Formats: sequence, C-alpha cells, structure tokens
Amino acid sequence: MIRREIHFPGKKPHWLLISQKEHARVSAMMADRCLSEFGQSVARYDLVALRAELLAAIVHHDDGWVPWDAAPHLDTKHHRPPSFREMRLEDVLPIWTSSIKTAAAEGPLAGLTVAGHFIALLEASEKEFKSALARDWQQDMAALRDKWFADWQGVHPTLPTLQLAAEALLWLQLFDVASLWLCSACPGQDEQFHQPLENYHFAPDSLLQTRFRTLDQPGHVTFIPWRLDVPELLLEADGQIIPIREYHNMSELNEARQPHTVRWVLSNKRQLRAKK
Repeated sequence: MIRREIHFPGKKPHWLLISQKEHARVSAMMADRCLSEFGQSVARYDLVALRAELLAAIVHHDDGWVPWDAAPHLDTKHHRPPSFREMRLEDVLPIWTSSIKTAAAEGPLAGLTVAGHFIALLEASEKEFKSALARDWQQDMAALRDKWFADWQGVHPTLPTLQLAAEALLWLQLFDVASLWLCSACPGQDEQFHQPLENYHFAPDSLLQTRFRTLDQPGHVTFIPWRLDVPELLLEADGQIIPIREYHNMSELNEARQPHTVRWVLSNKRQLRAKK
C-alpha cells in the first residue's frame, strides 16, 4: 500500500492510500503509449508479441501485493496504515516472489524482467541485501531468471536477447518509478501544493534517461524527453483517503475510509512551462 499526505483547500490533511496493483495499472497506462519504442535498435525484427508480453509484465509486476492490500493492516506502533516502504524484508520477499511467478505466467520475458526488477530493488538496499535471507532469495530468483532467459532464447534464437532483456528491465523500471513518483509525491488536480515537489531524473546517461517535472497548471506534469505517442494523457488512480490521526483498531480505520480518485494530466503542451 502506498501512503502519502494529501491536502485539500480549506480542509485538514488526510492520508491517501493507493494499492500496489493500482500503482502498477497506472504504470501500464503510460507504458501502453510508449512501448512501440521498445527494441527500436533492432528494428529489423518483429517485436509485436514481445512488446505485448513486456506490457503484461508491467501490468502484473505487483500482483503479489493483491492479497496483502485486500486485507488492510494497522501499524500498531504508529497507529496508522502501513506503507510498503515500512515493511520487513521477511514479509516483502514472499510478496515479490508471488509477483514474479505471476508475471512468468505471461511468458519467459515477463518473468525474467520482473525478477530482475525486484533483484535490483533488493541490491539497492545495501543493509538488507547483506542478510542471509536476502542472499538466499536473490540466488533462488537469479536461478529462475537464468532459466526463463534460456527458455526465451530457445524460442527466439535469432534475437539479440541479452540486449533486449536489459532494455525490457529498463522500461519496467522507468514506468514503475514514474507511477511511484505520481502516486507517492505528485499532487493531483484537486489538491493543494503543501510544499514544492522535487523533479526527478530517472537513469541519467542511460538509453531511457527521463526527467519528470511538474508544470505550472495544477495536476499537470511532463516527461523529458516526451516518449508518449499522444500529446496528452489523463491518468487516474483509485484509492482511499482517511484523516490523519491515530487509529487504535481496524474498525476505526475502516470507518474513516472514503473513496478518492487522483487525477493527473501528462502533457507535452509547449505553453505549459516546466518548473525549473
């Protein structure tokens, strides 16, 4: 579950709660408008089916969270809904494993891409990566990833599979980060800016380096370079809001929940100046 503060004009602050599955859906909405670019360096190959499989990987990359999000939890220490960022490694790893295996049902490229995504997340957490639990999990997932890569290579022996696998992982990471930036930090159209939002630079110096920036118009953002095949895209994320206060049991928390849809506009309009 993603949790962040949300501010409305004239109202007390709330927490916004967005499920991991919904975050992944937002990722896929953006990816669906861009993935025609996947594999352009090997344009002589027909990659239509692989692009569809990569999109499926992005759609399903957080499916392992569905049971956890469906049974809301309460952080009894801080008396609030827990964020996915605050969970223990021993609770997260089975969820990641489930996500990886669900994606693998879409095909070997999907499986190895989602496995690579979570392996990279674990490696980025230096403290947790050093634990025996993390090392064992990483070895298990790396073995599965190697198997799926071999399966994929066997089906497509003429493709530059190593190059495409690396690029596929980068595409998943791009849209995962883009959606997290929106859901975790970027105010929607009906929100009040509580503090200036930092712009974000994804993967500098890489094939898919991208800057995420807010625009002068509330709820509008842009990506530089613009990769979408449309000049503007409305994104919606369905979630819930609850007043910011202490909650001592699930009954209190559930009674406070209200549905809320966050809306952003991704825009390439020149008249909307990106904030520096």
